Amino acid sequence: MLRMERQTLNRRIASGFPHGEQMSGGNVGREQTILTEEEREHILSRAHSAFSWVGNLIPDRERFDDVEVELRNVIFKLRVKKGITDEDRDLARLLIGKIKKRKGELENRLRHDPMTLNAAKELLDEISGLVKAINDLHDVETAEDLVERKGAIMSVVDDEKRWQKYLKRLKIGELSE
Repeated sequence: MLRMERQTLNRRIASGFPHGEQMSGGNVGREQTILTEEEREHILSRAHSAFSWVGNLIPDRERFDDVEVELRNVIFKLRVKKGITDEDRDLARLLIGKIKKRKGELENRLRHDPMTLNAAKELLDEISGLVKAINDLHDVETAEDLVERKGAIMSVVDDEKRWQKYLKRLKIGELSE
């Protein structure tokens, strides 16, 4: 009998604890049980929602290719910097690529690894923080372009206003040949 219980326990451990089962004995709350497929799908859908990053913070630190980056600090400095250079844009693009790769790794863990509801929520928070980081870096990447485009649009608007004034003056006869 004991041998059979041990085999059952070993199978459960090898399979990563079937969904919904507790990781430890006793009276443990729902937060400490293995994620069900339904809960996993719900959390994944939240990770892919349009505004999943709202209310989340960019992670303080993140590890990319065995290098730890003070991500929140780097992004803050880039966001507030006046006169973004091509080097800054290149850094933003590089970080976006690294962050997207890390985000994909975390989503893959969330999609496939056995974990508790608490662990899944922590992963969701980290993924959402990385999405926020990507959005902020896209702002850095296009900062100068936005200023230049705004200037060009305002120039066209000013030209159009001058043209309208000229036509109005022509119509009422203020201009004569």
